[in-house]
Amino acid sequence: MTMAPCINCKKDLQKTFKACPYCGTKVDSRTCSDCGEPLKDDYIFCPNCAAAVSEPLENPPSVDPQEIKKFQAMRFFDSGDEHRNAGAHEKAIEDYTRAILFDSEYRNAYFSRAISHRAVGNYEEAIADDTRAMELDPDNEDDSIDRTNFNRDLGTIKLDPDDKATYYNRALSHSDLNNHKEAIADYTRYIEIDPDDKDAYFHRAFSHRALSNHNEAIADNTRAIEIDPEYGNAYYNRALSHRALSNHKEAIADNTRAIEIDPDDKDAYYNRARSHRALNNHKEAVEDYTRAIEIDPDDKATYYNRARSHRALNNHKEAVEDYTRAIEIDPDDKATYYNRALSHRDLNN
Repeated sequence: MTMAPCINCKKDLQKTFKACPYCGTKVDSRTCSDCGEPLKDDYIFCPNCAAAVSEPLENPPSVDPQEIKKFQAMRFFDSGDEHRNAGAHEKAIEDYTRAILFDSEYRNAYFSRAISHRAVGNYEEAIADDTRAMELDPDNEDDSIDRTNFNRDLGTIKLDPDDKATYYNRALSHSDLNNHKEAIADYTRYIEIDPDDKDAYFHRAFSHRALSNHNEAIADNTRAIEIDPEYGNAYYNRALSHRALSNHKEAIADNTRAIEIDPDDKDAYYNRARSHRALNNHKEAVEDYTRAIEIDPDDKATYYNRARSHRALNNHKEAVEDYTRAIEIDPDDKATYYNRALSHRDLNN
């Protein structure tokens, strides 16, 4: 089949003739039916029924134009899925948009376009598409929850009539925009539908913590841990809320459990050290900061805070060394210079 590229959108289009073989509409052989711009050669889809025109028929069959448009919408939707699965989200968005142009009530196209919008950081567009998908809410039996952030895996679930996957994905977009109240509302609706999804509790806890609702965050992380006792991230995040409430013993216990699950979790060592320091357990704090530095030797904050614990232990030489390393990483932090000066003074006394 001969193809001709549109000079505007560059889409390869089937050459055509004078009339659509399905509905008989006269075909303008000089414009692109997708963007309205002239073609270099010949034409493509019928501008009336959206049928792909290949060869003229003297007696075109009777075909419902709406069915043809839905067929074309499906073609672009399938192409969008191929692009999305390959990580080409911008191209996927273009294809899903074309699918929606052919079928403005194509709920799955809105849902999938939202996932691609999220992947490229278009969070407001993702929220709008998820909202539109929920408004349409067709009887779709299969759908996907977007679990691509926070080290989540993309997983497929069964979609019940309440469209839980779209609530979940919209909540993720709200969270990415720091709309945490809206995120909590969507996670809550999702949890009402599926009360055993550990990730939903974990991410609602994240939004609660962002709003300083630490008791609620602890409760949600606790529920996530009840569902999966090996959920290391939930222990770590519960520890952050415990620490914010000055529950340092509980924070140490949770960070310890997170480290047992993942011995290379730098953040768990760092935050356990901070709780040790708050309890004046400076020797233990130094040990944890040292382990965090072994994992990530370029984190200024870890050197800075280890220096503070060294100073509390009168290890002034080690404190000076740590402040110096912190300054090498960030030469513009005046607090580090000030504290190094104090350690120099203590060292010389």
